[in-house]
Amino acid sequence: MDKLIISSTGVPGAIELLEFLESASHDQINALVKAIGNNVIFDGIEDDNGQTSAGWLIYNNEILPFKASATDETVVIKQIITTAAYDDTQTGSFDQIQPIWKKRHCEFGDPGDADIVASFSFDTLTRVRTLQVLNGLLTQATEEKLGLVEIATQAEANTNDNDTHAITPKKLNERKATADRRGVIELANLSEIQLGNDEERALTIKLLRDAGYRVTKVTYGSAVTENRDGGELQNDYTKNFKDIYPPTGYTMANLVGFEASIAEIYFSGNVDDNDILWCNYDVLSDKIRVICNNRENDGNSKINYIAIWQK
Repeated sequence: MDKLIISSTGVPGAIELLEFLESASHDQINALVKAIGNNVIFDGIEDDNGQTSAGWLIYNNEILPFKASATDETVVIKQIITTAAYDDTQTGSFDQIQPIWKKRHCEFGDPGDADIVASFSFDTLTRVRTLQVLNGLLTQATEEKLGLVEIATQAEANTNDNDTHAITPKKLNERKATADRRGVIELANLSEIQLGNDEERALTIKLLRDAGYRVTKVTYGSAVTENRDGGELQNDYTKNFKDIYPPTGYTMANLVGFEASIAEIYFSGNVDDNDILWCNYDVLSDKIRVICNNRENDGNSKINYIAIWQK
């Protein structure tokens, strides 16, 4: 590391001395910049309700101070050059004006303002974590804290009680689903479904349909008809009826079979040759309507029914 040596007799004020002072710090700063990274914030520059605090950043491999300013999207680099009078001719006139130093800083601003030499979007900067924060990352990671995490073994990935180790895609792929464990499962193809002897692969509704299978639901039961009336009403679907609706998840388009029969009928008067019994049904757009009774009835009839639905 270069170092200026000041003897008791003083230091000669030569151009070479100034060049040494500049290069001694410049080279070391450049080395630090490379270690920290480019286009980064490494101190301060925090937004507080529309005002961004001062701090330090590195842009285009140059360390620059940031001046507190109103928070915006565009950062500008402002350069102020100070001049001095020189006596280059050594005549004592000091009439040669030359730059003697420049000062540069960043702030939020308009690239069109005076003394602006560059601008860039604030979003291009990355905040560098301090060594203290980085040291904190050497502890176990949790749901609330960044940190170190150990890769799970396959045995650990296959269990459900490890909450500290991470699973890689490879380990996850090897965690096969079983009857007792959730995991990765492969879909069966059409030929495997048709063979019907695979116990490891999963089926989808579409694959089942492609293989000729259907998801089938059977509904059945007994029900009492409504709106009782007497007479020859075997074709009147507004009397002595019961409506049967599709089960949840199905529509009338899924109906493939239906049958209804008489469960109970109550006679009124004599049973003779003018009595008529009926049990008919009609498939409507949203339901099946069953009508059932006899010509001379003494109560609401009761039906049995069965319906087959397929998807």
